[in-house]
Formats: sequence, C-alpha cells, structure tokens
Amino acid sequence: MKIIFLTSAIERKAGYWRAFFLARYLSEFGHETMVICHNRTPSIKMVKKRADNVNILLLPSLVTSRKNLFYNVLSQAITLLLHIGLNLFYILNSDIDVLHTFDALFPQNAVPTFFFKLTGKKVFVDWDDWWGKGGSLDLFFSGAYKIAIPMLTFLEEKVPLCADACTITNNTIGQRALMTGICDKKIHIIPNGANTEDIHNFDMNKAREDLNLPKDAFIYTSNIKKTSFGTKTFNEINPILLAHKHVLESKPEAKLMLMGEGGRERWIAEARLLKINKNIIYVGYQPSRLFGKYLSSSNFFLLPLGDTIFNRARSLQRLMDYMAAGRPIITTSLPENLKIGADCCFFINPSFEPRELSEKIVYAINNPELCETMGENALKKAQRHSWKNCASHLEKIYTQHL
Repeated sequence: MKIIFLTSAIERKAGYWRAFFLARYLSEFGHETMVICHNRTPSIKMVKKRADNVNILLLPSLVTSRKNLFYNVLSQAITLLLHIGLNLFYILNSDIDVLHTFDALFPQNAVPTFFFKLTGKKVFVDWDDWWGKGGSLDLFFSGAYKIAIPMLTFLEEKVPLCADACTITNNTIGQRALMTGICDKKIHIIPNGANTEDIHNFDMNKAREDLNLPKDAFIYTSNIKKTSFGTKTFNEINPILLAHKHVLESKPEAKLMLMGEGGRERWIAEARLLKINKNIIYVGYQPSRLFGKYLSSSNFFLLPLGDTIFNRARSLQRLMDYMAAGRPIITTSLPENLKIGADCCFFINPSFEPRELSEKIVYAINNPELCETMGENALKKAQRHSWKNCASHLEKIYTQHL
C-alpha cells in the first residue's frame, strides 16, 4: 500500500511522533509511507527527506515569533492558505491508496481530506486529542485566536464523518466520536505506543557514568513540556519545584532532572528563588540516541497532570516512553493513566498539592524493591504496547477497509 499521513504537527514535536512511528513500522512491513508535517525552522520551500524508510514532506513555515499580534495573525493566515493549497495539490496528484489525516480540525488538513474523499479512494481520520468543547482549544487559545474555536470544533466533529474509518487512542475519545454520529464499526482504537526500539533499559550506574551524572543521588526526572496543571498557579511557582523543595527536607541527596526544550529560564529562576537550584539537573532537549540513556539514569519519573477534559482524554506518549525505560512513574489518577499504568505507576490525586507529590516521591525513594518490581512491570507492558504492534493492528484495519 501507498499511504500518506497528513498532520499539522511540527517535525519531531508532539503529535508528529504518532504519525511517524506508525509510518515507520508500516514501512518496515513493506508499505510505502509519507508523513506531511511542518518544518521546524522558518522556510519558504517545501523540503523532502527520508528517515527510517519514511518519506517526510516538510511544508513551508513563516516566522510568527514576533510580539506584534497583527503580524502573527497575518503570517499565520498566509501560512494556512499556503498549506491548504500545497496539501491539496500534492495529495490529489499522488498515486496513493490511503490518506490518513491527523488533526483533522485544522483547515489545511480538512479541505484536502474532503476533496480526496471525492476521488473515491480510502480516507482515515485519526482523533487522538480532545480539542473543542472544553479541550485544548479552550485551554490554550486566547485573545483573537478564540474566534476560531467554533469553526475548529465543527471541523473536529464533522470531518471524521466523511472518513471510511476513524482511529482513536482510547475509549474516552471513542465516546465523543459516537456522540458525533460516527458508526461504531468505523471506530478503531490504536493507542499510543512505546518506543521500545530506541529506548532501552540501560544499567543505571553505567548510564550515569556515561552521562557524567552523580552516581549516589536519587534522580527523578520530569519533562518541562509534558507537564500540565490546568488552571492552578500555586502563586506562580511550579508545583514540581515546590514538591522537590519538600523532598529535600528529608532527602537532601535527591536530584530533580529536567528534560525538554522551552521554559528553562523560568524553571531555573524559580529554583533559585526556592534555593534548590543546586539540586536541579537541567539537560534540555536530547536526541533519540541519548534520550533513552538519560531515562535509564533516573530512579523514576514524574508526570503530574491537572484535572481537565483535555488531560482526561489523553493517552500520553511520554508515559509509554517512561515505561519502555523500565522505571516506575508518579502520575495523576486520571482515567487513561489508571488503565495503562495500574501496576507500574504511583498515583496522586488530580487536584494534588505539592506536599502530596513530595510524600509520594519520598515513599518511592524509601521503597526501592517496590520500584524495581514496578519498573519490571512497566517494561513488560511497554513491550506489549510497542509502536510495532500498534502499526501491525493498523495494517489489519487498512486491509479490512480496502
């Protein structure tokens, strides 16, 4: 089969990985795949490249980082129209068997999907996040951008109706899909998988030696971009840092390792304000060849989430990656987390306070044998839910509908 995965994600960020990993293993199975996404850096050209046997088409991206609101809105409007035209032209002129559209609520994806459907070929829509009606659009869109929420919500619910099938990540999204009128026979669950091929269960001491990290410290890791607390501000201080400060009262050897790009300055400034900066390790963004080793250098991971509709409907790729490292996770007792991490996660209340998180961290530090058992459970579960297995399931769905 020849398959195009159409996504509005930026290359190597967030939702891009779901499309990429599915394409990667479908290519391994002998299919020809392409992922269409946004360029990470500003560019006026379309760029074609290849990674792990996946063809990648990077769409032009205009600069929108200026503080001028009018400039941002104008440049994004131009980019939107450009992407609609390019996607439409490229998809309609490609000899493909399947178009699988991600982020179908965005016009640059919705319009080409609709016209491709008119050609009589197979269209699939992937619904992996709760966007409108209290989801991420309401949480993260502000100011002039709120005007677009009704239209995007309409497309979110209507575009899947024209698809031959709809892939979803979990039953929470599935219930909303049913409410919009999608036939249950057209709904297929393809959860986010674990990157077991790139993330290995390295020996902790060897990983720390290779990365020049303290050997005798308790290290727990949090990703800057993957933590969401809803509307709670905690007096503008990050609750993870407050929890870490409480932990240091009884465990002065503990270290909090921060991974990911963006927000470093604020995290470090707040750590200095709390006088805990000496117990913070900031490693920033790490490429795939080092990412797994940094995970293996940790005793366990932190992934607290606020209690929002958006978070309740999420199946976190980062949770699966943490499990692939063979370490337990401290996370929030939201429905999907409870379902996935029943025997490999320590759970805290969704409306947690920093003191509750700190108590759970100290409990994990004081129970190394339990953590080892939970880490083994996490690794076994990750292997069962690998991206390769997810892609195999998707291949069967394609075959069924074709």
